[in-house]
Amino acid sequence: MKLAHPSVATLASLAGLMIGAACSCDRKPTPTPQPVPTPQAAPSPSGGSAAESEPVKQPTHDERLGKPDLVAENADADLKSSKVVGLLETPHLAGTSLVWCSTMQLAWNAMEVGLGEPVEVTPAGAASGYQSAAASTDDLDSGSYVALGGFGRDGILDAIKTQLKDKFGGAASPSMLPAVIPPDDLFAYAYLFKALEFAEPFARLPEGMRFGSAPVGGFGLWPSGLIENRSKIASQIDVRHYASPEDWTVQLTTKDAADMLVVARREPGATLAETVAAIVASMKPGDAPLRFLNEDTLRVPLMNFDVTRNYGELVGLTVVGTKGGGTIAMAKQNIRLRLDEKGAILKSEAAIGVTSAMPQPVTPKVMVCDGPFMLLLMRKDAPQPYFAAWIESPELLVKR
Repeated sequence: MKLAHPSVATLASLAGLMIGAACSCDRKPTPTPQPVPTPQAAPSPSGGSAAESEPVKQPTHDERLGKPDLVAENADADLKSSKVVGLLETPHLAGTSLVWCSTMQLAWNAMEVGLGEPVEVTPAGAASGYQSAAASTDDLDSGSYVALGGFGRDGILDAIKTQLKDKFGGAASPSMLPAVIPPDDLFAYAYLFKALEFAEPFARLPEGMRFGSAPVGGFGLWPSGLIENRSKIASQIDVRHYASPEDWTVQLTTKDAADMLVVARREPGATLAETVAAIVASMKPGDAPLRFLNEDTLRVPLMNFDVTRNYGELVGLTVVGTKGGGTIAMAKQNIRLRLDEKGAILKSEAAIGVTSAMPQPVTPKVMVCDGPFMLLLMRKDAPQPYFAAWIESPELLVKR
């Protein structure tokens, strides 16, 4: 389906997403006078042993993200012009913002591994996209995610908790882990966290900007003699494609050399996947980026949202694999994003619970959303992103 008006696509590559799926410094020890040698604590950077100094507690992922400007605990009911989707192949709807993160797909993949592939789904319609989707852990670096699935009897809950602690050093902020998983139930979980920070913060728009007719907060760079470190900020802007004010692709350099944060405008394709592919294709590897000149202008809206969706269309499906099966009783995803002049931070979780209990009746909800720009998060060496947001309305933007 082709929309009648141009849309903005913001591609942001963040390589650290959190997904829920059922799915030191070594130094020589100080010699001890004791007759029986005992291990000594390594000296701290300030002198003395580590035991003598207070350990520095790193902030949790939730603490780094701070308080969101928009919270939607039930996206289907709470958002009126935006939609959280589990598949990139979702068709665009005029006036609808689409937000996608790969954690839901990672949770589904972890569920299939836990059940034992191949997995049969009945009825297959609502799940066919997940069974054929290309999104996987190959799109991420190993240190940015946890994705596991298994039965309660096999200790899947402890396995998930251990990986979260080992990979994120106690900083992970999971919210979808149950207290107990029954022995014969399967739980799939995925957690993703990514922080892409600009070496030189961009300028915050003092009067904000307009998104359509709505006043919103924003950041960027524009002709002005009052912006400090303008040349350093400009060096972080690679114009990968420019045809007109409605057709351009910009890559913003962050401290993470392996990830990309991309902002783009263009006419959307029929689906979110087609629009993503077109924007990625506009960044031709062999083409040198255009310089951002003193006369050029870049303005990007601020985003700071926390949205959760229950995938009612998956609840009640029967799934059977070589290791067991049952009924999907819960399918849920959370996406927390903050984008401002300092960079982008993304945290996402997804969880799928499979039980042999009879499913509860679910009343499907139909929502239509809107928005003209996209945010993608992806690895530089990945063929597709792990996060995408097509914004056609100001709802997900920080209001002034």
